[in-house]
Amino acid sequence: MRSLGLLLLLGAVAPNVAWAAPCAAPYTTDLLIEDMSLVETYLRNTQNDQAGATATKIETNLSCLNEVLPPMIVGRVYRSIAAGLYVGGSLQRSQRWLDTAIAVDPTYSYGIEDLPANHPFLSMYTDAQRLGPEPVVKLEGKKFAEGLHYLDGRKISTPGAIPGIPHLYQWDAAGNVQPFLIEGNDFPAEVLTVPVAVVDPALGGKEAKGKKEPKAKEPKAEKPPKEAKAEKPKEEKPPKEPKAEKPKEEAVVASVEPEEKEPKAEKPPKEPKAEKPPKEEKPPKEPKVEEPKAEKPPKEEKPPKEPKAEKPKEEPIAATEEPKPEKPPKAEKPPKEKKPKVETSSDGTMILTRKRPPEKTPLMIAGGTVMLGSGAIYYLATRAAHNFEEAQTEADVDKYAGAANRLVILSGAALAVGAGTLTWGIIVDDGLPLPALQIQF
Repeated sequence: MRSLGLLLLLGAVAPNVAWAAPCAAPYTTDLLIEDMSLVETYLRNTQNDQAGATATKIETNLSCLNEVLPPMIVGRVYRSIAAGLYVGGSLQRSQRWLDTAIAVDPTYSYGIEDLPANHPFLSMYTDAQRLGPEPVVKLEGKKFAEGLHYLDGRKISTPGAIPGIPHLYQWDAAGNVQPFLIEGNDFPAEVLTVPVAVVDPALGGKEAKGKKEPKAKEPKAEKPPKEAKAEKPKEEKPPKEPKAEKPKEEAVVASVEPEEKEPKAEKPPKEPKAEKPPKEEKPPKEPKVEEPKAEKPPKEEKPPKEPKAEKPKEEPIAATEEPKPEKPPKAEKPPKEKKPKVETSSDGTMILTRKRPPEKTPLMIAGGTVMLGSGAIYYLATRAAHNFEEAQTEADVDKYAGAANRLVILSGAALAVGAGTLTWGIIVDDGLPLPALQIQF
């Protein structure tokens, strides 16, 4: 009982590690966003005193925030506090909040719409971002009390945080949000549950670790000894009688006379085959007697032909050729004109009607519509050029410059197509459905 009372007394006098300013009124998320926007405006306009004062106000009122801090604006809030405190002259506090901002959102990069390109705070931010955040240190042997627990807007289940930097810790106990600004992982004592240790005076004030009593093992019941089986006396077998030896019969050696083999009968000699009689020789053929051929009578020689008398050749008389008269060029035929079909009325009056090609009206309407579309595209190009002039970042400058150039080119192309189509529809006539090009040599 004395040791338990000592523990309760120590818990009552333990200091609260969370620090917070007295709250005159609750600090809502809307008021936080309004003050954060003011700090950003003061930074852009180089109003350093106003930015430092507003950043100090946000730092003080975070411990009065009665709503869970939205995770999507946590990094922005901490960066606003760090930048405002920097231009206000509080460099050490600015560095600590900057480390917290990078731990929450390590990939953020400032643009020219946030701070001027040569602002001194940017070099400090770049150095801290290059070093990166420190690891989280958890409280061993402790756990949170009942409820929901948020650290820098994020829900956590075990007590642990990065040491050496400020954090906003919020405890939601049955809908009642209690905010605390803590240093590192120094969580408030009322949100932690610590196992109670029993102090044994016999050990000089040291904690006595309870030993588990060994369980007494129940003795096992001894099994009754097995009864010895009575051995049956073995009957002695009578000795075997020796067998009488049979007298061995002497082998009688009989003289076996060798049998004489009968000689084999000789085979009779084969009779010689009868010789074939020789073939009779054929009588020689009688030689044919050639009859002498009758001699042909000699051919009569033809008398030689008489040579013909050569006629004297007449010398040609050169005649003077008269030039042929040139043919006059043919006159070009005039193009045939299509005569319009003449319609007459009942009283004989001629009615002249114009034939309008079916593609004329659609071409004119399409050409006019495309020209109107080119005007709309050019209007979009002027809007892109206006956005280009008001761009604040290099990415926006490249974006709007490319958009304006593309829209101007597209507008000119649409205007050319529309004008050509409209002109085609105006000049088209019956018999000329498509544009034609006539070349004459």
